[in-house]
Amino acid sequence: MGQLNRFKTRLVPPLRAFRRDIADRHFMVIGAAIVIAVASVTAVDMFTDRVRSALARQSSALLAADLAVISNDPLPSVYRQRAAGLALKSTPMLSMRSVITFGDTLQLTELKAIEAGYPLRGEVLLAAQPFAKPHRSVGIPERGTVWVENRLLALIGAATGDRIGIGAAEFEITQVLVFEPDRGGDLFNIAPRVMLNHADIDDTGLIAPGSRVRYTLLIAGEQASIEQFRDGLEPRLGDRVLSPANARPEIRTALARATHYLGLASFTTIILAGIAIALAARSFGAQHKDTVALLRTLGATRQYVLFYFLVEILLLGIATASIGLVIGAICQEIIATSMSGWTQSDLPPPSTTTAIRAALMALVALTGFALPPLMNLRNVPPLRVLRGDADAKPISRSTVVIYALTASVFVAPWRGGDWTLTLWSLLGLCVCLSLLVLSALATTRLIAQMHGRPGLLWRFGVANIARRGLLTVVQIAALGLGLMALLVLGIVRNDLLDSWITSLPPDAPNQFLINIQPADVAALSRFFEQHALPRPTFFPMVRGRLTSINGTALSSNTYADPRARRLVDREFNLSWSDQLKSHNRIVAGKWWDGTGDVAQFSVEEGIAETLGIRLGDALTYRVADREVSGIVANLRAVQWDSMQVNFFVEAPKALLEGYPATFITSFRLEAANRSMLRDLVKTFPNVTVIDVAALLDHIRAIMDRSAATIEFVFIFTLLAGVLVLVAAIQATQDERVFESALLKTLGASRRLTMRIMAVEFLTIGFISGAVAGSVALFAGWIVATRVLEIDYAFNPWVLVAGIVAGIGGVSLIGSIAVYNALRRPAAIVLRYRN
Repeated sequence: MGQLNRFKTRLVPPLRAFRRDIADRHFMVIGAAIVIAVASVTAVDMFTDRVRSALARQSSALLAADLAVISNDPLPSVYRQRAAGLALKSTPMLSMRSVITFGDTLQLTELKAIEAGYPLRGEVLLAAQPFAKPHRSVGIPERGTVWVENRLLALIGAATGDRIGIGAAEFEITQVLVFEPDRGGDLFNIAPRVMLNHADIDDTGLIAPGSRVRYTLLIAGEQASIEQFRDGLEPRLGDRVLSPANARPEIRTALARATHYLGLASFTTIILAGIAIALAARSFGAQHKDTVALLRTLGATRQYVLFYFLVEILLLGIATASIGLVIGAICQEIIATSMSGWTQSDLPPPSTTTAIRAALMALVALTGFALPPLMNLRNVPPLRVLRGDADAKPISRSTVVIYALTASVFVAPWRGGDWTLTLWSLLGLCVCLSLLVLSALATTRLIAQMHGRPGLLWRFGVANIARRGLLTVVQIAALGLGLMALLVLGIVRNDLLDSWITSLPPDAPNQFLINIQPADVAALSRFFEQHALPRPTFFPMVRGRLTSINGTALSSNTYADPRARRLVDREFNLSWSDQLKSHNRIVAGKWWDGTGDVAQFSVEEGIAETLGIRLGDALTYRVADREVSGIVANLRAVQWDSMQVNFFVEAPKALLEGYPATFITSFRLEAANRSMLRDLVKTFPNVTVIDVAALLDHIRAIMDRSAATIEFVFIFTLLAGVLVLVAAIQATQDERVFESALLKTLGASRRLTMRIMAVEFLTIGFISGAVAGSVALFAGWIVATRVLEIDYAFNPWVLVAGIVAGIGGVSLIGSIAVYNALRRPAAIVLRYRN
């Protein structure tokens, strides 16, 4: 009890001091910095966490469930019983290939038999007629009916209401199947889908001993239960357990870039807020040295002095972090509302762990940036009560830098999401800080040697810079870092938005035509001309299976990676081209020029990595009953989100043109001209139409909304930058107040004093802006090309913008501060100083 009373007694003075200092301008800057940093982190992290959770749920739709157990044999009932015991929903389905009949027409199809409850995730879209407006399905096909894809209708010449034969039974076509969530695979390779009721499968008589059937059990529910089910599952030999795949690459790319930028903006906001905290804490500590000396004369120990100010700062951190959490939560809800439709489902509620993470970040930032100057207060001697010049030994600059860098390192991974962004960000900050310090030191030494130069204003103004020495260096470094961070974000923001516009222009193709026979290419070209549409470019496709690499035969057993095994077991779409596509980029080797050996291949870098293919390897493909071989001449990076026709493997025309080929093309079709598709299908019944307009609209909506989000989050960074300007000017506010009072005593007018200080602000702003603009040009290139993987264009106007922003910002904030300083009576200022 006695110890508790003593603790309460020790706690009372700092609590009273906190109530008194809450109105202190330096204290307010520290608090504002924490509010901005926490609000930024909370808003960005809550939103991105909600989007990731929604995408995880949405990616489950790619399986139509959260988990799928697949087998070539009927699945045991114990699987469903175990799922039910864990309160998980489950539904079985089976799929197989079978030939259907319509009159005298035969067609190979992919049958899928489903039960009630399908799909457990995602949705099925149907249409009453081909190319009609789709609607969401309710239930499953009724007994004796089927849902079929539009391309099946085109292939066999049927319509809704007609009857088709499946095995020993006949079924009525009642709906056109527009979309099924778990279609998967290569959209251009699979046979047309026919979906029927699971209860009808026995009537077809298709399942017999030796039939190739794939049995699937779909499972969905709470993630913890899903993990428990999977951990306790003992699949038989040949069974496979699949988790949801990633989102579509087009959507994933847009999301990844936006998320990286939001993380970078949030991290930059924290660093700027930290700089403001460090500057304000230094000024706050200098202002309270007399208070510390008085405490020491009253018997306070050095440990109690540190405790005294730590309690104050901790209370400030808790109070302002709470305010920041509330503001951040409100802002992320605004962002989430504006981004509605980013995912196919509603965003889940925000996680409380995000708030905890933001609060911890505030504690780390506050400790790393504010602690060094406050720790030094305990070294203030009691003698200062009698002698105002008695002071503690200044804290070393290396200590301040170590604390700040340590805090930045701990905070950075939380913001960037990966170490690449973290390392480049910290490297950029260190390089910029070094250049700013060197520039500031060189400036102060150069000014110190400018004795007797003409111009009263410039002589007095620049003399102030030299006289303050270390304070000037701190000001220039802080201002320069703030400007550099804002410029980099501004540059990258514009480049990111431009890259989205160029990667998905308004005229991006939204229709694909496949299975085009060589004899139909000319006729199709004329068809487009007759309908006043641009003639599309036709790309050849040669079906081939990779059989060996460097003479070593391949099979699914060659690889452990599931994707690699699937790739080896299927045929590739090879193509020929003598020109590199505009949305492809060579990353290794070189493109063929038509003069060398024609036995060459160009391989997409991602699939090359998956299959272990390297530059110079010899590849052999089996095309029909023939083999074609060649050397890997180059590896390509493909812009998959361009919505253009792309291929994993390409070769010179001379190598593949003698092999059986079909053609593929893409084109843009406006909604008003969609009736043209019906004419096309009737004229060319063998051509398959793939409509990706919905996907294109979804991607474009993501980009538009993410652009608005980027603009919104940038406001936090801008506010933090302004706060750095305020803190930097306030760092020398007391000196300016004394100087203005002294100049007035010596007869200087208010106007002359303002002009002298304006020269100082102009010089500091110019140096800070010039260095910040120069570093931002290169830092922007690194972030754009290495982190966001977008094109970057050097813009010399960034340097001009840095200088203008530096001069304008410092002059504006400085003028406001000086104006308030000049309003104080000189006698009172000088008396207090003495």
